[in-house]
Amino acid sequence: MLALHSDTQAPAQFVFDRGALNAQTGLLAAVVSACTGERDEVSQQVRKQVATQLKLTHLEVIQTVVEKRATLSCTPMLHRPETSVAREIWACGDYIKGPYPSTLEGAVRSGQQVITQLSHRVTSRSTVIA
Repeated sequence: MLALHSDTQAPAQFVFDRGALNAQTGLLAAVVSACTGERDEVSQQVRKQVATQLKLTHLEVIQTVVEKRATLSCTPMLHRPETSVAREIWACGDYIKGPYPSTLEGAVRSGQQVITQLSHRVTSRSTVIA
């Protein structure tokens, strides 16, 4: 994952190397939040932005997904809440603080983090009782 410099002509905030995530070599995924442009225009702006900022050539847009129900503007340095809500209560989701921005990958990793915390909690309780 890499944060990008964004503005009105370069709308993507982040780019993911899908090869690093799931062995799809040569496939990048860009994240654009709070987008108001038309799909084709945004696709070309992002292609140009990624090519320029990452110094890549021969980029091809494979697919553009527009999620109209997104509720959070996914921007770099956005303050997000911690996973711990209260004693023995944890939250997870794309809006929770973590190493990834507010994306599906961020939501999955957040859920995995809470599962790990719960597992440690159960293991430590078992140890104390035994």
